[in-house]
Amino acid sequence: MKKRIALIFLIAGLYAVLRYHIFGPVLAKDFFLYTFNKIVIFSAVLLMVQSVFISDKPEKEILRKWVFILVSLHILISLIILRPYYFESFFTKNLGFSLIGNLTLAGGALAGVLMLFKEKIILLRKKFMLLLIIFLGLHLISMGWKGWITPSSWHGMMPPITLLSFIALLIWFLKKSKESD
Repeated sequence: MKKRIALIFLIAGLYAVLRYHIFGPVLAKDFFLYTFNKIVIFSAVLLMVQSVFISDKPEKEILRKWVFILVSLHILISLIILRPYYFESFFTKNLGFSLIGNLTLAGGALAGVLMLFKEKIILLRKKFMLLLIIFLGLHLISMGWKGWITPSSWHGMMPPITLLSFIALLIWFLKKSKESD
């Protein structure tokens, strides 16, 4: 299990460094918060997807705990770096939140609340999953859709992590939906 988690971090880390630093414009000084945050959340998404393909309950539980820890770390880092320097499209000229910023933050916040209180929310399993995928989708789509539809802007011809995460979440949702039928 430790090797699997380490491999996921390595894959996410290599992808992020190649896409954002080697092929992209992100400066080395921004690795420790900006790029590391991308590695953290991409690892969480990949672990979440992997968990639906594992039948061993203790292993699933370990992956779920890692996902929770990584998502929590992503939220913390995102709040630390939430400024126009990193997320220009989230802000208006007078430094209020733009529509994209509002949708991204609302989707992320609502998904975070659902994940945090999923045991206490009285919803049917499918409704919970549907709400979670809608809020996560809102978070990812509002943040990245412009980059998704312009492959010529992909650094190193590597799709954005938001697009890969969205596809991975769709796989997770489809697999979970089949399980609960």
